[in-house]
Amino acid sequence: MCTTVRVRRLLAAVFLLALAGTVPAREAALAPEAARLVDDVMPRVVAWRRDLHAHPELGNREFRTAGLVA
Repeated sequence: MCTTVRVRRLLAAVFLLALAGTVPAREAALAPEAARLVDDVMPRVVAWRRDLHAHPELGNREFRTAGLVA
């Protein structure tokens, strides 16, 4: 599986778990794997955040940001 697809699926899973508030027993078994995947991707997420904050853009002129997100 492509790394980008894995990251998107992971972020979607983390988002849904955060919205759920409580995790049913079936999903609780996936928690260690999800935690490992989050730990794997967090250094890249932090680097992206730092990069975006180091290169601010005006509203409606976020060309560099749009390129990074795409």
